[in-house]
Amino acid sequence: MKERVFALLLCAALALSLTACGDEAEPSSPPDTKSARQTDLILSNPDGDTWTVLVYLCGTDLETYGGYASINVVEMAEAAQSENVNVLIQTGGTEEWAIDAIDPSELQRWQVVSGDIELVDSQSLANMGEAETLGDFLRWGAETYPADKYMALLWDHGGGSVAGIAVDELYGGDMLDLKELAQGVSMAGVQFELVGFDACLMSTMETAAVLTPYARYMVASQELEPGTGWDYTDWLSYVADNSTADGLDVGSRICDGFYAKCAADGTESLATLAVTDLSKLPTLTAAFDAMAAEMKGFTAETDKLQPLTQAIVKAENYGGNNDSEGYTNMVDLGDLVLCAEGVLSETGDAVLAALADAVPYAVAGEGRQRGHGLSVYVPLAIGEGELDSYAALAATSGEYLRFLEGLYDWTVPSGVTLTQPVYPTGAVVPIEEQTAVDEVEAAQALDSGAFTVDFTTELTDDGSVLLTMNSGAEIISTVAFNLYYQDDENGELWYLGSDFDVNQDDMGTRFWDNYRNTWTIINDCLCMMVALNFTDEYILYTVPVQVNGEDTNLRLLYHMDSGVYEVIGTWDGVDAQSGMASRDVRKLQDGDTVDFVFDAADLNTGEDTSFVAEGFTVSGPIIAEEAVLFDGTYYYEYELTDLFGNVYTSDLAVLTVENGEMTISM
Repeated sequence: MKERVFALLLCAALALSLTACGDEAEPSSPPDTKSARQTDLILSNPDGDTWTVLVYLCGTDLETYGGYASINVVEMAEAAQSENVNVLIQTGGTEEWAIDAIDPSELQRWQVVSGDIELVDSQSLANMGEAETLGDFLRWGAETYPADKYMALLWDHGGGSVAGIAVDELYGGDMLDLKELAQGVSMAGVQFELVGFDACLMSTMETAAVLTPYARYMVASQELEPGTGWDYTDWLSYVADNSTADGLDVGSRICDGFYAKCAADGTESLATLAVTDLSKLPTLTAAFDAMAAEMKGFTAETDKLQPLTQAIVKAENYGGNNDSEGYTNMVDLGDLVLCAEGVLSETGDAVLAALADAVPYAVAGEGRQRGHGLSVYVPLAIGEGELDSYAALAATSGEYLRFLEGLYDWTVPSGVTLTQPVYPTGAVVPIEEQTAVDEVEAAQALDSGAFTVDFTTELTDDGSVLLTMNSGAEIISTVAFNLYYQDDENGELWYLGSDFDVNQDDMGTRFWDNYRNTWTIINDCLCMMVALNFTDEYILYTVPVQVNGEDTNLRLLYHMDSGVYEVIGTWDGVDAQSGMASRDVRKLQDGDTVDFVFDAADLNTGEDTSFVAEGFTVSGPIIAEEAVLFDGTYYYEYELTDLFGNVYTSDLAVLTVENGEMTISM
């Protein structure tokens, strides 16, 4: 039995004894450029007993700096073997490999054998972020290793519906968008029993829709995934021992093994993985289109639009979505509907029913219990050109694009045509139904100039800071509070963070604070923290920090039932250029130095700045807890955001803490 290689992968001693298997195969023929609209297809035989698993291993920086892809290759080699199961790997997309025998200057194809991998084919280096590169590998695998059932597995960074998957660091960080993904998968000429993504954020309705003509099931995560990914030894051994299993069986085993692996590493609280039945996607996307048409009718009605936008903010979202960590704009589809249940009619019920039917199996940690297995793109913050990209590459609904058009200062580009997912029932995928967005009736938008937001703040007799809306309450989406600390020694105002823990009346016109003179400290250090998700069960926070001198973010999960903070680990966030989410959710280790990053403003000039405050060196448990603020001067303000994205702040309330006692003045 080969000794398991884990942390030693970066050492020379780690290398597997890889051998070339016979003469190298001739290069595959050029990619088929036939349109994916109508494709000859060999349907999967779910009752058969042979599998070909094709792993598209784009190593990128995950391999270069962490050896994570090589760790998973070792796990594949340690799995049980079966003559009924072939596992093929294509390696590329990275500057170097921890396994010495893998050459980063070529695309290499390997077959997993007992305790090892063998080289079976080499190709000239090509961009792993191109559809033709993916399609050439998948077609080669299906033709060279025919089977009853095929699985395509894409391994790398993922960024959700707009960013896509598979960043090739050798080709300028190019990646597969969803249209390229569909094109590449279609080139195999077979219906895959299962398409999997060992990557962050790819379990989206839009991803599932583009795969529907070419696969029976999809397995993917809504949330971040740790760099070590799935438990390949476990699920490949299951396939070897149960080759008659279908895509749902295998996908469910992948989910269970992944969650167990996360639990062993202590990262299970935010873990998600789900199996999607792609035969149900046409029903789901049709239900979503009908719901979007109803939502489109709300864009000129404040009594409907206000609670809908509040539902968007409240719904469980994934991958950060804050200024410190970056934005992925992926929101759980089911939770969005549930948060808006007082606004939507039966269209929301239809989406929930179709969603439950489409996701037959899923796992999720304690901090992700509101997820339903599939996300949808909802622009919580919009990068330049992002809505155009969504319309062109990922959108499934013209009605939804018109809703976004009515909600934001944006126009759907002329000529955008959407393809409805078609699930194959024969050897040919039919020409799919297409909708020109130009033919979809536009939404009516609110006139921002027709509303005036006006409010006052005062101190009540019981010591609360009361905010009263005089006008514009009907267009306010969120009300939060910000807390600041006055550093007289350095002449700076420290921003300590924000929260949504604010009381309000039934009319939404009066708000008062729930502040208790406490703030969260970590190992006795003050920190800047921002609430990401606020539910009845938990609150997820992010804290900007430097660990060993490198900028990152520390994630905390506050459990409402126990009142205890769980320190999950550090996460680097979303790459601003590529939109790809970091996969390295790292537990702090003894010896790590943790310093705290704060936004601040100069008290004299008002100029914004930031600074790093000395923290602690990890030694034993990391304790996050609420504590009474130390003596000094603090400031409390309300922050209001309206339907048009405008932000308003109230006058500052002065909180003076002396000997642990707080007094408030305006």
